[in-house]
Amino acid sequence: MDKLYYILLAIVLLPAFLFCDTWYVDCNVTQSGNGTSAEEAFQTIQEAINCQSLAENDTILILPGTYFEEIYINTGAPDSLTICSNYFFTGNENYIDTTIIDGDNAYYGIHLSGPKGYTIDGFTITDCYINSYAHAAGITIGNSAYGSNDTVIRNCIIANCVNNGNGGGAIRIYKGANILIDSCTIENNINDNLNGHILGAGGIFIHGQAVCYNLEIRNSIIRNNSDGGIYLSNLSSEYVDVLTVINSLICDNTISDIGGDGAGIDLDYSSLEMNFCTIINNVCEDSNEREHGISQTISDNNYKNISNSIILDTSTFYDEADDYDIIRYCGHLDDDNMEPYPAQINQGNFETTASEAFVSGDDLYHLCWDSPCIDAGDPDNDGDFENWLFDEDDQDSDGSRLSIGYAAYEDQDRWEYEDGDIVWMSFPKLPCSDGVNNGDQIYASTVFERFLETTIPDSIFVWQERDIGLSPNFTGIYNYFSGEYNWSSVNYSFNSTDGLKIKIRDNFDPINPLIVGGLSCELNTSLTVTTEAGDVNWVGYFVPYKMNVMDAFYETTLDSLTAIKTHDWSLYKIHGEWFGSYPPGGPTLYYGDMLELYTNASSDFSFYWRTFGTSGGDYERKETQYFSYEEELDYQSIFVELGEEKPDEIAVYIDGVCKGAEVVDVDSLLEIRAYIMEEPQGQEIEIVTASGRVVPSKVDYKVVIEGGQRKDGSIFTDRRKLYQIVSLELGEEVPEPKKVLTCYPNPFNPELTIEFFTTESTENTEITIYNIKGQKVRKLVNTVVSTGEHSVVWQGKDDKGNQVSSGVYFIRMQIGQQVYTGKAVLMK
Repeated sequence: MDKLYYILLAIVLLPAFLFCDTWYVDCNVTQSGNGTSAEEAFQTIQEAINCQSLAENDTILILPGTYFEEIYINTGAPDSLTICSNYFFTGNENYIDTTIIDGDNAYYGIHLSGPKGYTIDGFTITDCYINSYAHAAGITIGNSAYGSNDTVIRNCIIANCVNNGNGGGAIRIYKGANILIDSCTIENNINDNLNGHILGAGGIFIHGQAVCYNLEIRNSIIRNNSDGGIYLSNLSSEYVDVLTVINSLICDNTISDIGGDGAGIDLDYSSLEMNFCTIINNVCEDSNEREHGISQTISDNNYKNISNSIILDTSTFYDEADDYDIIRYCGHLDDDNMEPYPAQINQGNFETTASEAFVSGDDLYHLCWDSPCIDAGDPDNDGDFENWLFDEDDQDSDGSRLSIGYAAYEDQDRWEYEDGDIVWMSFPKLPCSDGVNNGDQIYASTVFERFLETTIPDSIFVWQERDIGLSPNFTGIYNYFSGEYNWSSVNYSFNSTDGLKIKIRDNFDPINPLIVGGLSCELNTSLTVTTEAGDVNWVGYFVPYKMNVMDAFYETTLDSLTAIKTHDWSLYKIHGEWFGSYPPGGPTLYYGDMLELYTNASSDFSFYWRTFGTSGGDYERKETQYFSYEEELDYQSIFVELGEEKPDEIAVYIDGVCKGAEVVDVDSLLEIRAYIMEEPQGQEIEIVTASGRVVPSKVDYKVVIEGGQRKDGSIFTDRRKLYQIVSLELGEEVPEPKKVLTCYPNPFNPELTIEFFTTESTENTEITIYNIKGQKVRKLVNTVVSTGEHSVVWQGKDDKGNQVSSGVYFIRMQIGQQVYTGKAVLMK
């Protein structure tokens, strides 16, 4: 049923999309055109509005530039137009800043009166001026005769507009229903109220005609406007006009004239619904002690319904009128008298100060990482305002309880630990006290004591690069009597770019997530790689999206590295080319990952993470079913070459103890993370495989040693090595073709010698090279050869003479109806 509905809807809407046009405006053209293309653009916006060919559902695209003009859209214009900058199509905020409607301190901006369904998207509207009661200086919707319903003003900056006639500074809604102001910044506008606070507001002025209803402001900032932030005037108590404000900040607005009130929001016989907003630091300079934040003239038909919001300087909320620093912030307020519920954590109603709630010196009033407003929202009161909320489960995006106020702290990160695991990670966001997070030290206890209080781990072990011995840098042992951790070392701090290895122990319940908040590490933060003998550099990856490791580094940095190691996989440079066992989707870095970097550079160097785009695939390492082992601080990579017959799992054993195992989920080369770095030198390493219901069993293998030659024997523990490579020998699974077809050296670079023999000279012999995808690379032999031994050399080129890349290649020899195969690894 749903599928059929959407198909029918698409059929209905398709003609509208097919037959609507885009009209272009560019103030930089030397001569106005017909508007049908960027090359033939109109020179002014008003020309596009007046175009006789303009039709319903068309788009007027305003190209970057400064437009010194008044724009009047009256009843003769078509409905449902979109007037936008290139932000509408690209999402690039630079277009908002560079597509400007400028009143030149002499003209108003846009007056829309009559047409409905308009969208105005992606502009800066500035320096507009008017001396009129009928218009705002910036944008006016409707007049005394005509309204403009279903208007959307989105992604606009409206600033520095002045009205000397009490008609509103930035926006006036004179007459209209279903008006939405979304993701706008309205600041530094003036309504010069010469005759007292009768009409007008510097920010948004809503006249309050009977047809002026269902008004919504969301995701917006209304700040530093003179004569108030929002003024909604009914003119009569019989009207019940509802204003809904969602996830918005209304701050630093002022009213200086006698008789003014409600510097943040002034409701004149009007109703208000508000959720997730902050109303703060709005000042009414009136000796009559009017309300500063929200004022309402009460009648029987109006109400206030405020939830999950922060209010400062509203006299309703505090007892001492002079104590303007006290904030009462709420999960929900009673509709009748707006008094907070008794202070209870589960209701989210508290009292605090601005310095405790917000980031120091932040004029956007973002919550501090440890603000009591975080996770304090009312989980039972998010369904009253349509379906605008973050999710359907009464939770923030990080899974915690709803945070309250505008800019509810979204910079929280969640990490989950399992008992016994050693996690390689970094903390790109840290709760630094001075608001700077690039390299600032933070106490370990400050971070780890933020585990959810329902379960507190009894011990935390943290290793850092500067001390990678068996003992951790610092250990936290939780004292249940004092309710805090005792840290065992004076070296107990780290910063946002540090790579860490962390082990959590909890003898009671599973560990709850650790939620750590703070300012994000700047993407252009420099990281230093040191080159002292034996140095291994631990660094954090703090780009907020996944990326293939080869894309995450700049080429100059890759040139200076010899190995890259993460918790799940490793890459090594051999003869100038990178080599490793790539997980499905490639070697991907994720936000908060830690890397170990090895270098052959002659001196220390710095680098930045690339941030040009996303790449890499999603990969979650599978848990082994046949083998169990304990992770240790570090591992050695043992690469296993796989044949056509693959086991389900492969493990590394020493003296009958599993020291690492992996599920076989790759085609040709598998990396086993072998936790053998602390084993005595010279211990023999065994390879064990398991498949289906077969009991795991030891298998023979051959060693691939330096120089590309194979050698019978075993590999042994040697902590000086970063990796070892072996090839499985599965008895009968290494069959007759090995006797007929031999390839060496293997791995090879640059030439591979292929030896073969035939018993019948009458049969045609073909030898063909295939890549790992089964694609033919080159045919080396296609002829009848004499009986006996022969050889041919492959120089690593395809049929077109192009050099192929590093990887696994298969050699297929067919003599008559008999087929023999071999495998070789090209390693550059």
